[in-house]
Amino acid sequence: MPSWTELWLVFTGGLLGSGHCVGMCGGLIAAYSLNQSAPLRHLPVWHPKRLTPHLLYHTGRIGTYMIIGATIGLVGSLFTITSQLAGMSGMVEIIAGAAMILMGLGALGVRFLFIEGNKPSSRLVMIASMLLKKGGPLSTLLLGVVTGLLPCSMHWMFQAKAAATGSWSGGMMVMAAFGLGALLPLTAFGFISTLLGQTHRQRMLKAAGILVIILGGMTLSHGLELSGFFMPEMSD
Repeated sequence: MPSWTELWLVFTGGLLGSGHCVGMCGGLIAAYSLNQSAPLRHLPVWHPKRLTPHLLYHTGRIGTYMIIGATIGLVGSLFTITSQLAGMSGMVEIIAGAAMILMGLGALGVRFLFIEGNKPSSRLVMIASMLLKKGGPLSTLLLGVVTGLLPCSMHWMFQAKAAATGSWSGGMMVMAAFGLGALLPLTAFGFISTLLGQTHRQRMLKAAGILVIILGGMTLSHGLELSGFFMPEMSD
């Protein structure tokens, strides 16, 4: 299970990476916000009718992250059991930690190591367009689900940590922390994007990359310790 320190680092990584998320998904959020909130502009921003579309969208988005995290954590647990039976304890954490370090370096601009997010499939784009045109509470919820399925390098960095937890619950907690970290900035993305230009968003992404490297180092170190590479010092 991830420690509170690790979950806090994941949450902070999601918060710092929100600038990248705004650049990737801001168009979708703007579209559903304009479609559903335009007739309600006379109401204050904290009015339930104006908050409901955002709550539905982010429920779908974070719920999808949690399902992905639980699935990856479960797969990680199977690999953990297999590696233990093969006498290679800690192998999953070693691989996941190394992957996190590489992807964190990619976020810092080490281009030959950077794993670029794939373009979303035409089917996902078509579904998102249909949901935007249809509108309504259910469509907004499903739009959040589709957003959670879009390929993104930020997701991948923390999915590696989810796999390293070696449990479905741990993986779900990691991805929930990531999703919650980006919740407030994405909800208020219009305000955020006017204050932060491309340069500042890149700086925030790099800061998130540093946190991923730290998390990766912690995960790798624990895996090496489990494998026996790091032996605890014996007191005299």
